[in-house]
Amino acid sequence: DFGDGLLLYPNPTQGNFSIDLGDNYNAVLITIKDYNGKLVHSKTYNHSELLNLKLEEPAGVYLLIIESGDKKAVIRLIKE
Repeated sequence: DFGDGLLLYPNPTQGNFSIDLGDNYNAVLITIKDYNGKLVHSKTYNHSELLNLKLEEPAGVYLLIIESGDKKAVIRLIKE
């Protein structure tokens, strides 16, 4: 759990969104899956606190998985 510092905005999104981790992490794995579990995006970001991402997929509901060390968060991301 990343605690209360973790923010994802805007949600719902038109495609561009930001993740504020609330702290600086050496390595953060961001995985996005569609609602059927198909992998859409997976990338490791180093020395990051604020990530600006773009979801190129069609409108729908996605699962955003954020992992760093023993911390893990799963957030529903809605694309309009």
